[in-house]
Amino acid sequence: MAALLCFASDLRVSDHKPLADAMASSEPVHACFFFYEPALKKYGGRRNQFLLDSLVILENNLSHLGVRLHVLSAQTIKEAETAFKKLLLSENISSLFFHEPIDKDEKYLISTLSKHVAQTHSYCDQTLFNPGQIINASHEPFKVFTPFFRKARSVILENKGILKISARPKKRVALESQNLNPPPWLELMEYDREAFPPGEKAALARLKEFVGGDVKDYAKMRDFFGQEGTSRLSPYLALGILSIR
Repeated sequence: MAALLCFASDLRVSDHKPLADAMASSEPVHACFFFYEPALKKYGGRRNQFLLDSLVILENNLSHLGVRLHVLSAQTIKEAETAFKKLLLSENISSLFFHEPIDKDEKYLISTLSKHVAQTHSYCDQTLFNPGQIINASHEPFKVFTPFFRKARSVILENKGILKISARPKKRVALESQNLNPPPWLELMEYDREAFPPGEKAALARLKEFVGGDVKDYAKMRDFFGQEGTSRLSPYLALGILSIR
């Protein structure tokens, strides 16, 4: 029997608890990513090209760890189920690991697919807290940022494990990397690769650069478009190339 890790908006190998937990066992581990049209059609070509480039890098990183990434595509949920069940059968999959999505189309996809697997292991990671967890004294969501921030900070201080970085996954016999081919229906458009180089290594370098210098001027410079006052980390956070920690 084997385990399957389903990637979505978490395109990294560092600080990835589902990956670390799946690889902690002795059973074979596979990974998959779905080009699922309902989840991707609302985005533009530049974002999709950045995703594709980052997915290529993820595939290479997983191959070094000994994990094969299966890239599937579907335009409907029925097509997704058919492709997924075929993968389960061919690789003898018995357990599924995944981060709980926030995007409604990704959520619908993973909830539908997970019904076909005997054991599922889900993790909350795209946000520090589950939706609705941080509420005011009236048990309602906060409407003003400052009291929300104070409450969130107090919860973090009381539960410092929230910020704990996951262990690195245990490396196995490396696999040969493979080419990834996007589906013909996926809109692609070139973007500024110098400003936003894809992949986890580039994201971590950008984070180190920002924390090491630019962050001290962020409050003053962030509103001036002609200045390098922002972190430029949002594309990496949006696709989970950087974890929230």
